[in-house]
Amino acid sequence: MTTCFATDSATRASILASATRFSRRYSCSGGCPCTAFYASSSSALLCRFLFVMPIIRTVQRVSKRLYRQLSASRPDTEVERIRNVLAEVPVFETCAARTLRVMAEAMHPRTYRPGEVIYYEHDPGLGLYVVEKGQVRLCADWKDERFDMRMAGPHTLFGALSLMGDFRRMETAEAVTAVKVAGFFRPDLSSLSQRHPKAALDIQQALLRFMAQQYAALIDVIGDRDGREVALQCYADASSQVLDHAASDDS
Repeated sequence: MTTCFATDSATRASILASATRFSRRYSCSGGCPCTAFYASSSSALLCRFLFVMPIIRTVQRVSKRLYRQLSASRPDTEVERIRNVLAEVPVFETCAARTLRVMAEAMHPRTYRPGEVIYYEHDPGLGLYVVEKGQVRLCADWKDERFDMRMAGPHTLFGALSLMGDFRRMETAEAVTAVKVAGFFRPDLSSLSQRHPKAALDIQQALLRFMAQQYAALIDVIGDRDGREVALQCYADASSQVLDHAASDDS
């Protein structure tokens, strides 16, 4: 006897009729006894198929949801940790909480052992690093000697200039202790500009404000050491050099 799992009588009748037509089309001709067998078997299989498919789809949806939750648990913890670090970086103190969250999602955690070099002076620069743990020495070579520029500790960043343009590294970054950093590079900023334009603009404004402050501080440092006139002349020479390069690129 044919077993059908469709509860609606009209639906069951429609299914059985479709199965019978199918079996007649592909069965033997001339009233072969196998016709009834195929009709019975096909209708039963079709009913079972229609009954089981919703269950399979439900199981698939639940499995996918569970997989997303399990796979996202660790990255979410990591993203939240990086976001908390960014919130402590003075450069990003004016950024919105959502900006920091979006930026943290795009960053790349890295670890370095003591003595490992993160990048070398004159290397092509791709972006900045934020120190989460440890100490990073920033140093440069001058007249066959290496001198220390500064130390970058937790909640500080370095290499920001390379995020804003295709600039080579001005210093070597070397891990002094075991270091954990998070990198943010130009392709990340470009992608963010398309997916989250407000957050990308927020990041760029914070970095430009930081660089402008550095620029003004540099003039003050040179002025205190060599005189205001020398500092302003250095500023004028640097501006002229940038304008000359821009003009040569356009020609």
